[in-house]
Amino acid sequence: MHIPHHRLHTQQIAQQQFQQPNELLNWMGAMQAQDYEMSKWAVALRLPDANENKIETALNNGELIRTHILRPTWHIVSAENHRWMMDLSAPQLIRTLNSYAKRDDVDDKTLLKAEKIILKILAKNNHCTRDEIMAVLQKEKINTDGYRSAHIMFHAELNGLVCNGIRKGKEITYALLDERILQSKKISRDEALAKLATIYFQSHSPATLKDFSWWSGLNQTDAKKAIDFISKILEKIEVGEQTYFVFHSKEKIKPNSEIHLLPAFDEYIISYNHRLDVVDKIHSPKAFTNNGIFKPMIVHDGKIIGTWKRTITGKKLKTEILPFEKISKQTETEIERKMEEFKQYCSL
Repeated sequence: MHIPHHRLHTQQIAQQQFQQPNELLNWMGAMQAQDYEMSKWAVALRLPDANENKIETALNNGELIRTHILRPTWHIVSAENHRWMMDLSAPQLIRTLNSYAKRDDVDDKTLLKAEKIILKILAKNNHCTRDEIMAVLQKEKINTDGYRSAHIMFHAELNGLVCNGIRKGKEITYALLDERILQSKKISRDEALAKLATIYFQSHSPATLKDFSWWSGLNQTDAKKAIDFISKILEKIEVGEQTYFVFHSKEKIKPNSEIHLLPAFDEYIISYNHRLDVVDKIHSPKAFTNNGIFKPMIVHDGKIIGTWKRTITGKKLKTEILPFEKISKQTETEIERKMEEFKQYCSL
């Protein structure tokens, strides 16, 4: 099994089968999104002929939700998946967050008071930036200095109160979750575990238990339990010292030797604990750092062969390629063609 080619297929990079952003996110489950601009490209490159405006519209109208979920970082999820996924992951995230909140002197009483005020601020579809919300909280004698503002908004997300709202220019806003997406039927924790495992392995396999545990934020006991729930639709494959689980599919995996320009923090690399299947060990420090910075990647034949940069000044887009090793003229030409596709996506 050629693991990189298989993942290019399951991750919808090489063989795209969806037309709309919410369809893709229903398939992918959650896509990491702390770099807002790059996260839109991560969605668009997995759809045919999608431009930035199409993804921005899906985020603005609530088809896609950008919030803290699974791991303590930003992700994009579909509106359909948000509630059950948050119900599953929030308890663990809140326990993690509470240890930091104590350090920053944010107690439960303060959080409860802040959330009651936030409910009033954002009522009737009044979408506000974090600064606008914090200004009101300060007037109500709630200290929002330092990391306290982040704790307040993070807890409000995890408690199902807020999510992303409509952008104001370049500013991210918050809105009330109940005004953005419909209520949905509650499912049991075991059902949620099975559903999350199904989504992950259909869209990210081949992957290991540790990969799934990392991506989902579940401890390995719960991750294994989730895999056991869906064992009938998974195939177990040993490659070297690694045990991979592969989602059963009738689709034929075709070899893919194309060039792909992937954004920073893309699922192709960040959603796995073990990353040397797609990048040579000698080059991995150039692709991602020990403190969790994942750079935009150039992928060829499933392997990461370099990084790239983009700088937008006004209406002008400047790009730069940084290959790990010398590349052929043909490869360079193909990369330049992909850069043109990126410019078209940006409408520049």
